[in-house]
Amino acid sequence: MREKKRLTLEDMPSHNPTPDELYNELMQSEGWHYKTNKESYLQRDRALVAVLYLSALRISEAIRITAMQFSEPISDERGKYIMLKDVLLSKRRGDKREFNSFELPLENERAKFTQLIIDYLVTLKPEDRLFPWSLRKTKTPAGFYTNREGKKVQRWQHHLIGCVRAWQIVKALLPNITAHWLRQYGEDFFYEKVSGKDPFAVSSKFKVDIRTVAKWYEKRRHLTYPVR
Repeated sequence: MREKKRLTLEDMPSHNPTPDELYNELMQSEGWHYKTNKESYLQRDRALVAVLYLSALRISEAIRITAMQFSEPISDERGKYIMLKDVLLSKRRGDKREFNSFELPLENERAKFTQLIIDYLVTLKPEDRLFPWSLRKTKTPAGFYTNREGKKVQRWQHHLIGCVRAWQIVKALLPNITAHWLRQYGEDFFYEKVSGKDPFAVSSKFKVDIRTVAKWYEKRRHLTYPVR
């Protein structure tokens, strides 16, 4: 039997789901087939999707955050929101560790996702990790490459064990959407609604190479508005 093709950003539809569409799909999904404490685990899993969607974090970044990194509600000239503070990013520049913070809305069409996070936070202690899966590293085969001597050598992919579990959970909740797509939805929202369609702002906020960002939005522009 042929293995099902893994979905990538190249497979994303030209139009992202609206917040209401994504939320309804998330809330109607049965998620992972837990045998005990299903409602408790489902609350946690929905919070994971909400964090990925609102903050555009990588899973390796999301599974490290703790309850104490979320602020109390804030109201100022930017609106009403809570802050997710001082998130350690996976991408580094040399030996320098980088951190980022994110505003999670308490008003507008995405506020219902923030509420999913808040509802889960009240079940945790400040020092608790939201998604307490293993941070131990492992490696899996990732094909082969040819070295300078012309010999085929096994390529290995290194990742956190907890990332694999989180990917499985996202897949169970949203079978037609990947964790990478959720991250892209967050970047796209920032690009369209916050930055004024400034790819440099997206690159700076989410620590993505500007060449990748520019290429992505140029492609999306032609997908959404085909050149005739």
